Amino acid sequence: MNHWLDFYVENNKSVNTLKYYKYPIYNKIFPSFISNIPISKITSMDITTHLNDRIKIGDSVYIVNTQLKIMNNCLNYAVRHNLIKKNLQKMLKQLKKREKYSL
Repeated sequence: MNHWLDFYVENNKSVNTLKYYKYPIYNKIFPSFISNIPISKITSMDITTHLNDRIKIGDSVYIVNTQLKIMNNCLNYAVRHNLIKKNLQKMLKQLKKREKYSL
């Protein structure tokens, strides 16, 4: 994700978009699981677990869906650069209201 932020988002998106992405990445996504797992080893279950954990600790559906959107963009970048074969996040749907996240 750092590579994606530093090389893609920073050079191709607005300063506001960069700020919009940085907060959830460094304060919600990295501390939860991504910092411990190489991008090529992330599974859809890892993403599902992360999103359910964020709901359990009180993040709103909007915040969780924002994290999902950011992860999707990052994983699409990884696919385009042959770091991973497919974007597993595409199998997941955005949450509605207060439902749990599942495949």
